[in-house]
Amino acid sequence: MLPLIMAACGAAGAVIGVLTTQAANEQDKQAVERYKKVNAELINSRDKLQQRYYELCDRSKKQINHLNLKLAESEMEKDLVYLALSLYHELMALREDIDINPSLKVLVEFHKAIALTNYVLKQLDKRLVPVAQDYFTRTLTRIDERDNLSKKQLFNFMALLMNPQQDTIISFLSEVQNQMLSQQTVEEEQYINNVITIEPEKYYISQEHTIDESKDIIQLLKQVPGMTDAHHRDFPRSELFITSKSGISVRTWRNPVNVLHVFVTDNYGELIFGGYVGWIHTDGLLACLREIKRNFK
Repeated sequence: MLPLIMAACGAAGAVIGVLTTQAANEQDKQAVERYKKVNAELINSRDKLQQRYYELCDRSKKQINHLNLKLAESEMEKDLVYLALSLYHELMALREDIDINPSLKVLVEFHKAIALTNYVLKQLDKRLVPVAQDYFTRTLTRIDERDNLSKKQLFNFMALLMNPQQDTIISFLSEVQNQMLSQQTVEEEQYINNVITIEPEKYYISQEHTIDESKDIIQLLKQVPGMTDAHHRDFPRSELFITSKSGISVRTWRNPVNVLHVFVTDNYGELIFGGYVGWIHTDGLLACLREIKRNFK
């Protein structure tokens, strides 16, 4: 599942590249607006799927309930199929648009988008984007006649076309994997730096909990030894901070990929409990706090 998600994100990125280049070269304002709209929709779908990918990677490293993991995979599969079908329909339209006013840059991006999208569609047992066998060579010839391409440009693209399809896919997937893992590493480093260096009062996360939800959480915490005086404090851009006169504190923090964590510290500031919650819903936080309660006993 995870390698396929990675491939779908790469395919979406390639299609987004085609749309961006087409919009830059297009003179028709209505067409430009359509490209921009579709582009925004694809970016949103890709980012949503990529976020689920990072969350599932995190979950797979931990002792997460098997049923919950399967439910998460099921939700991600729905997003995957939706994105793959969106890419299919958009590439069908782009194929016609590119024929009208082709360029070498968009042709290279289109080739990558077709390769990755059809790879994903094949794994999902869906219909592939149909492309005539001579489509790329024929379009390259038209571009060369108009733009007088250099021998190097012609050679590089022809070498790409002559490369065995499986080798091309492996190369593209490796490129996507490196990009996603690099991005994940940066986000994890940012998360670690935030936890270490940012004061609790300055956690730069927007509030997600309503007042009623906060009251529910406080009521739960009041059942925990040492938390009888729990109250809620709102700090600028903090998510939730609960403390007691005895010094025990509970803070929630959402990392750069939107995964919720909970930290409980004693009156000396020592970490008593720190855990990954997963989904952003309050139910997930309450479940984590119940686990905290059990650990206090």
